[in-house]
Amino acid sequence: RVLEAGTPGAEEAVVFIHGGPGSAIDWDRFLPQVGEFGRAVAFDLPGFGKADKPGNWSGYLSSGWATFIAAALNKLRIKRVHLVANDLGGDAALTWAVAHPDNFASAVLINTGFLIGYRWHFLARLHRAPLLGQLVALTGRIGFRPVLRLYEPGLPKDVVDRWHRDYDWGTRRAMLRFYRATFTSWGPRPIPELARLDRPALVIWGKRNRFIPVEQAERQR
Repeated sequence: RVLEAGTPGAEEAVVFIHGGPGSAIDWDRFLPQVGEFGRAVAFDLPGFGKADKPGNWSGYLSSGWATFIAAALNKLRIKRVHLVANDLGGDAALTWAVAHPDNFASAVLINTGFLIGYRWHFLARLHRAPLLGQLVALTGRIGFRPVLRLYEPGLPKDVVDRWHRDYDWGTRRAMLRFYRATFTSWGPRPIPELARLDRPALVIWGKRNRFIPVEQAERQR
């Protein structure tokens, strides 16, 4: 699923990359606003929304999604990219950016990035536990709403409800594999390579976000 606004076929675009367990719809309020002055694009990553959720895919991690982003941008014929990303989408987007410096123009990061000195939150640690992780994934929809209210208390109800509807087995499996494939600080990160690119960047963080604390904003700056 690809959502677009603005100038069709333009080679320069603002590209919105969602996090988990969201989808391209997370950006539907912003696409028409950005579309007033350029091309705006959002698409579902594998494992989320209306995208395929194959059980045998080994790409449910940042490098896999970064490869998908590269293929999607090539298909959409976008050559100059202004990234807007949140959550796990930020890590995947920046992984793409480091590998494609000539195409990477700027970034807006919302509660995300190449995290520094970060240890997984409690829910992630549950997913990583043997056997218990499978049980958490299988029953993940039961406590979905109260968990999000605790960890991200500012989320609008309509967003929480939509995420709950989309949190099917394929998405829960994708999240389980992501957590298990990704270690402390979301794995080794090419932070020096990214810093050398010296692109314009804006980092936005919610002070009440309990998944990833706001101190990460200052560390990344």
